Amino acid sequence: MRPLLLVSVLAASLLLAAACGGGGDEDERVAGIIHRLVAAAQASDAGAIERFPGELPEGLPAEPPLYPDADLIGSSRILAPPAAGEETGAEQGPSGQTALYFIVLDTDDDRERVFAFYEDALDEEPWQLDALASVRDLDRLEFSNVDDEDIVGVVQLVTDEDGERTSIFISLQDAGARAEEEPPFEPGTRLPVLRRFPEDVPRYDGAIVTSAAFQRSGESESFLLIFLTEDSQDAVASFYQEAFEELGWTVEEREAVGSEQRLHFEDEERTIEGDLTVDRFVEDDRYTEVDLRVQVSSGQEPEDSVATATPEADTESE
Repeated sequence: MRPLLLVSVLAASLLLAAACGGGGDEDERVAGIIHRLVAAAQASDAGAIERFPGELPEGLPAEPPLYPDADLIGSSRILAPPAAGEETGAEQGPSGQTALYFIVLDTDDDRERVFAFYEDALDEEPWQLDALASVRDLDRLEFSNVDDEDIVGVVQLVTDEDGERTSIFISLQDAGARAEEEPPFEPGTRLPVLRRFPEDVPRYDGAIVTSAAFQRSGESESFLLIFLTEDSQDAVASFYQEAFEELGWTVEEREAVGSEQRLHFEDEERTIEGDLTVDRFVEDDRYTEVDLRVQVSSGQEPEDSVATATPEADTESE
């Protein structure tokens, strides 16, 4: 969200809160309206709003000054992903994003006293007061963090209709926030190779089978085997090319898309043929993903083989 838009939304929200002024259930109702205003203003480019009634938001990069003995009505946090087509800075990392934090406070002290507190508190390390303005219904103080240039904020103050209570709305923006890291990929349980899978097709040693399928159609049988390995794409492709050539099979490189490597193979009797696709695993680039598709014609009925947990490489062909 642009800073000017953020300021205008906060101002409108606070004026509404002052007009509705009250306590208890009324405070919750006002806080809910403010959350909806913020959500509407950011609907085009913000993530979901996380609400924290009666407490500070989780993940604050730095806690802004809180007025002493003020009632904490609630807070919220929004993680906004980079806009479409926007390049993320190298220092920000691939998971960089803007985080917006909102805190609503309420106090019996008059607005002038609260303003004086923030005028001093926002000019002490790690904070720096950058600008302030006062009009009849609103005070606004803009500040930044001297230790982190990505963190900026605004404090806005309004009073209720009777002038007896002051509402404090604090917003904080962290342009260099990081999304929570995904847990490391775990391959999970290794599936067994299908018992009917053709024994003539070499197995890759140490592979982790993630998918397997079989289908009979007319006079042919089709097999699918997908597995992962920590070996490189080149190592996998070379293993299969050499293994098929040693069997006397025909091996042809096929046109691939992106980083794929593809081979088409066929045995001498033309009863077994298939395609091998080797590519980086999209969920974790430590792994290579292998897609092995085999079709066996009625000329050769594959013998049942003993089920194994993973494909096994033919060590003699390496």
